[in-house]
Amino acid sequence: MYVHIGHTVTPNGGVMSDTVLAHVPALQWSLADVHTFLTTQPTGLAVVTTAQGRPCGIADCTTIAHAREFGHVELDDALHLWPLPRRHHPPIIIANQWRVRSTDTGDYVASPPLPQPCTHIAWDDIAALIDPRTVVVLRSLTALATIHAVQVFLVGGAARSVFDRRPIHDIDLAITGPLPAFVNAVAATLHGQVEHHAPLGTASVIFAEAQHIQYGLSRLDFVPTRREVYPTPGVLPSVHPSDIITDVGRRDITVNAIAITLVPDGDCAVYDPYAGRRALRRRQVQVLHPLSFCDDPTRVLRIARLASRLDLHVGKRVVRMMQQSSLYPAFAHVSPQRWYQEILKTLAEADPWPAIQRMQRWRLWAAIHPAFAHTRPQLASIRHVAVADRFAVLVWGAKPELLQALIAQWHLVPQLLRQLIALKGILAQPRSDSAISVGALTVACKPFASSLLTSIALIDPSVRQPIARVLHARDHADTPMITGHDLRALGIAAGPIMRDILTALEIALYAGILIAPTAAQQIAWVRAHYPDQCTDT
Repeated sequence: MYVHIGHTVTPNGGVMSDTVLAHVPALQWSLADVHTFLTTQPTGLAVVTTAQGRPCGIADCTTIAHAREFGHVELDDALHLWPLPRRHHPPIIIANQWRVRSTDTGDYVASPPLPQPCTHIAWDDIAALIDPRTVVVLRSLTALATIHAVQVFLVGGAARSVFDRRPIHDIDLAITGPLPAFVNAVAATLHGQVEHHAPLGTASVIFAEAQHIQYGLSRLDFVPTRREVYPTPGVLPSVHPSDIITDVGRRDITVNAIAITLVPDGDCAVYDPYAGRRALRRRQVQVLHPLSFCDDPTRVLRIARLASRLDLHVGKRVVRMMQQSSLYPAFAHVSPQRWYQEILKTLAEADPWPAIQRMQRWRLWAAIHPAFAHTRPQLASIRHVAVADRFAVLVWGAKPELLQALIAQWHLVPQLLRQLIALKGILAQPRSDSAISVGALTVACKPFASSLLTSIALIDPSVRQPIARVLHARDHADTPMITGHDLRALGIAAGPIMRDILTALEIALYAGILIAPTAAQQIAWVRAHYPDQCTDT
């Protein structure tokens, strides 16, 4: 068990076992305070010092034994020790310096939290980036917040966009105070529908089409300001109420660790304890602590798409942390549903290829599942593919056995994956260029939507020609076919022979042998080719 303590215990953050945390009655200690406590209490932990004897962190004896220089504990050491059996609590590190090369110092891990409050920004500067209809909604929210004694903060991507001067479309709000009563009041005032989401205690207000048009929003998402405790790396955390400073400290990267109070027509306080605005100006990705990707491995996908969308630089040390984290059990602890949702969000980008390419370059697709590791340069055209077909396109390069493994292990979208396996088998069969062969291929591809076939042809040149023939045949053979009822009227018995006759008729239609035939012409074709089966005369 371990818990983020951020700036609440040490000046710059780290992680601490919950056993030790239970011994800390006041969560505003400096590093010197913690040092004094640990040297006077039987906690089983020791103080780590630099070569000059200055306290720089705390670790248990097992971790200290693995430190390589100056008593500093490396990320490698922490990850190596994580999966080992523990009789008590795992060896966890609290440190205000991690061993890094001098040229990398400060480029990949957030600096110690800055004094608060930071600065202010005028309400008008925020409102200028938001739809005027939505500004009216935010005014109503702040009025309700006063009544219900809660504080409302603009957080996440919305707060980041304020300082990047980008239009704000999605409103992310953090609430300090009684969230359920406030959200219910918001829904009643704005005529929305409340959805509460366990176990993280978040909530949403969903608007019908009329309210969507009126407010310029389809939904409002609310999260309580909270501290997170990860019982096991990679699983969803347990949450506890906290203040806004602790809340931003649980986030993935510094540019997302910004919060702004909402004060209509006034000065809005800006909380930026990890210098996220500076990282944004430098177009730089900084994680808040070195074990970030063990806590939540899905952050690798979020960083890939955010860095691609905002043109942020991801340094070698951050990439190395992601790669190291992928070698340990945390990635396996993430549920398939969470991976799938993050992948869908990545594929929903206007152009997902840069994020896909980053994941490929970082060698992280295979850590999620080997079926995703077979991306190809042709995926650069994925932006032209309908969003609904992008997941199929992403895994198209995987071998059938990997798709079968994905079905067995993830239990998600099995129908789509089985369709892809079947389509691979159909397109792999050798065929001639004859009209009958094209007709048979078109019939075999009948279960697959034209949009899916078009998308696959776009990114896979090896199947482009046969798929083009199928689509051409479909476009030129849209005549309604006769049915089994018509064949029974000819005296043809129900069963395999009826199915075979309908298939043969369909092949003739797609092959152009029958061109826009009427029902009578189709019946005549059946009589001519299956005289022994027609017993009506």
